[in-house]
Amino acid sequence: MAKELIKQDLNFMENPMWFQDERLAESHPNGFVWEDSKGYLYRAGYKPPVKTDLIFLLYFLLQSQKNKWSSDIALTRYQILTDCGLNDSKYWYERLEDSLRRWKMIGVEFKGSFFDGKKYLAMNFGIIDSWVLEEETKELRIVFSPLYLQKIKETTFFRYLNFDEIKALHSPLATRVYELVIKMFQARSFWETDCVKFAQKIPMNEKYPADIIPKIKAAVNRINEKTSLKLKLHIRPDGRGKSFIGFEKLPANTPVEIQTPVTAGLPETEDFKQLVFMIPPQENTKKTILEAVARAFRKHGFQYAARNISYTTQQAISNYRAYLDKALKGDLGKGWAEDQEVIGKKDEIRAAEQKLADIKNQQEADTIRREEEKTREASERFAHLAQEDQDRIQNAAIELLKEPMKTLVQQKQLGWERTLKIAIKKVMLAEMGQESAKE
Repeated sequence: MAKELIKQDLNFMENPMWFQDERLAESHPNGFVWEDSKGYLYRAGYKPPVKTDLIFLLYFLLQSQKNKWSSDIALTRYQILTDCGLNDSKYWYERLEDSLRRWKMIGVEFKGSFFDGKKYLAMNFGIIDSWVLEEETKELRIVFSPLYLQKIKETTFFRYLNFDEIKALHSPLATRVYELVIKMFQARSFWETDCVKFAQKIPMNEKYPADIIPKIKAAVNRINEKTSLKLKLHIRPDGRGKSFIGFEKLPANTPVEIQTPVTAGLPETEDFKQLVFMIPPQENTKKTILEAVARAFRKHGFQYAARNISYTTQQAISNYRAYLDKALKGDLGKGWAEDQEVIGKKDEIRAAEQKLADIKNQQEADTIRREEEKTREASERFAHLAQEDQDRIQNAAIELLKEPMKTLVQQKQLGWERTLKIAIKKVMLAEMGQESAKE
């Protein structure tokens, strides 16, 4: 299978077009503004896009690229979801439309910071100008902002993104690190930057190297595991509270060891290793945390330590280390674990109810998919008809139209082609229905 490569201007990889913090997106349903110190301003009039929205946007760009960079593309929702590796449930149909709302409400401004390979420019534009879900055909028509598409099409300052690898990453942080790092290897195999400044480019909520580095390590592990890009991470301390982070690009076939939390001097049992991996990745490399868990494990056993780790992971908003230490000393997770058992029984009831709802949603999604498949088949059949049959169908379609739409088509006024196309599909669907009835 050929690689699905998407041309992308480096300005849209260097500057965030989406955000890896999904909680941030959900907490700003009415808009969000982000600005860096170099003259890049990002405005979202609705929820800011996240990793899922990036997948959809890259897919739309891929289809535009395949159609000679057309700014106006028409796709079925079923096709989009399937090609993006998602199921055709009601949730994903709604999430796709929500994604289009997000991209429609995005505006980016470069205040003399857009680099075209030779000079820096000032410009302001959107991403998607409009989108329409056609009532008759159930197709999504998506219209890109002309300037946004032009900059990607004509740029000489670009890299190709592998769509399949982006999908495979799953982790939002790993995806953003992949975007930032891959663009730096155009003419070199090693790149180093200040750790805090790198986190700001992502952007990350973490502010200090001690919190940033473990998360970047986990992201690099995932990139090495899921993509053809192989990286070796270099950490260089530079004075108190400051570190540089370096990325070395290795040959694609280089075997790379996936780094796991260091447990030297700690219990070597499988139970303890399981406890370590219960701790969030950004915390499970910290020596003081591992030692505290080891003490509780040796003194009270696996279940004791496990319930307090689970309790802390759910409850701690900040300072995970202090929260876990307090929980392990006072067994704060005991009452919480008992509550979880009660909640679990309630969840079983809710799960049964949800299963029924899922069945209903799946049936609705199946109906939508069948309608879209019929619509696609109707278009393909019409395209392969003899000219005299096409003329017959077209005349029948025009007769089917009511005023003023009939006059609009007959006089070839603005929008007549799309109106006629919809009417033709209705006639074709009707004839296909008659054929099925005869069978």
